[in-house]
Amino acid sequence: MQYNAIRSLAQLNWSQSTGWKVFRWVLWLAVVAYCVFRWQTGFSEEVERHIHAIAQSSSLRGLLLAVLCLMPLNWYLETLRWRTLLKEQQLETQVAWRGVWMGLVLGLWLPRLLGDYLGRVGELPSDKRKVGVAQAFLGQATLMSSTLAAGIFGVVLYVGGGLLVALVGVVLALFLIPFCVWLSLTYMPHRVKRYYPTATKLTLSPRRFAQIQGLAHLRYGVFMFQYFLLLQLFLPELPPYIILGGITWVYLAKSITPFLHVFGDLGVRELSALLFFDTWGVSAVTVMAPTLLLWALNVMVPAAFGGILWMKFRSKSS
Repeated sequence: MQYNAIRSLAQLNWSQSTGWKVFRWVLWLAVVAYCVFRWQTGFSEEVERHIHAIAQSSSLRGLLLAVLCLMPLNWYLETLRWRTLLKEQQLETQVAWRGVWMGLVLGLWLPRLLGDYLGRVGELPSDKRKVGVAQAFLGQATLMSSTLAAGIFGVVLYVGGGLLVALVGVVLALFLIPFCVWLSLTYMPHRVKRYYPTATKLTLSPRRFAQIQGLAHLRYGVFMFQYFLLLQLFLPELPPYIILGGITWVYLAKSITPFLHVFGDLGVRELSALLFFDTWGVSAVTVMAPTLLLWALNVMVPAAFGGILWMKFRSKSS
């Protein structure tokens, strides 16, 4: 059955070195301990009153509702992107939805992109899985292009560059980085194509690639808007462009950080947010609270629904 391979792969020891596994856990625990320390020491009567006022305000309820309403849009864009990647395979909408959900669930428990690949490919018919792996790689490449390009905005602000320099950098990067990705896939070495024939499926026309990259930009934009809504409520004293810079910085950091533990980027988000917003002297609590809240909404909620699907289809396949 289609999930037998997933079960087998999930049971593998992905990190053969015990020393490396210990190092990852020690590093993650150190990150979490530092975040907890900053949370505890960041509390003051003023911060506590601010958090309490936000918790009791109708603004928080309205923003939480808006963030929750954006979640289905996020899933829809990712499903549409997955179907577009597999356009020739004429993937049914239901299968695409299921693949995206399963990718979310397995992505919590398997290293970085492996869970996403297995979840999506496991839902495909056996004769389409090789193509599915190639297209899943392409999908991640386009999403990473969006993350890297937007991340330039936050990096420039963090190192002290001006707003104009940051804007020019991100606009150029939004076009140049995807263009370089397309060139590298289109003109990949013949040796790669000879030994990995499936890699030829990564070669797309400029129009098709632009469509997939555009959907990746849109999905990244939804993520940014969700985070921006929450951060602006907790950090009203900061200019909007600083908040946007912090968001792009956080997403860049979590995307390029190696997989440390079964909870994905938990701790990495918070630490990177602290590093960025410390420059502007804001409270650690008001930075981490919306960051943790968004993580719970965007990761744990869909993963819970996906877990129900996993159990359902696991029982069918057994």
